[in-house]
Amino acid sequence: MIFWLLHDLIKFIVTGTLLAIEEMKRSGRGGVIINIASMAGIFPQYQTPIYAATKAGIIHFTRSLAHLHSLYNVRVCALAPSFADTPMLQYLEEPVKEAIASQWGVMSPDLVADATFELAVDSKKQGGGAVLRLTPTLRDYWQSKYKAKL
Repeated sequence: MIFWLLHDLIKFIVTGTLLAIEEMKRSGRGGVIINIASMAGIFPQYQTPIYAATKAGIIHFTRSLAHLHSLYNVRVCALAPSFADTPMLQYLEEPVKEAIASQWGVMSPDLVADATFELAVDSKKQGGGAVLRLTPTLRDYWQSKYKAKL
């Protein structure tokens, strides 16, 4: 069952992103799309491998759309937070929660909201394809040595 939920998650993000891109191109005004990924998409997660693969897919899908910024003024970015203190945590088994807390810590939803706002308004620091990593002690733009080429 979890496989289908995660399959739907990436399907919805890809579909929603592509629909938004088409509307932004049609309007001629451009815009910003922020996809929600996870630190689990950057670092391997033995506890949740399917979730990690889904989030990695979102990150690489987002980075592959970086060229849209220069072509259509459409910035597609991703936020890759560690865990926030939300009701989602109650569904995880205790050993998984402990592993997450010891690896990255758990942050407040306010910190996630603030980082989302930064991605939305800060086009000077990072163009399209930016991935903002966020933990209680880290806030930086992740750069892979690989870039999508036209």
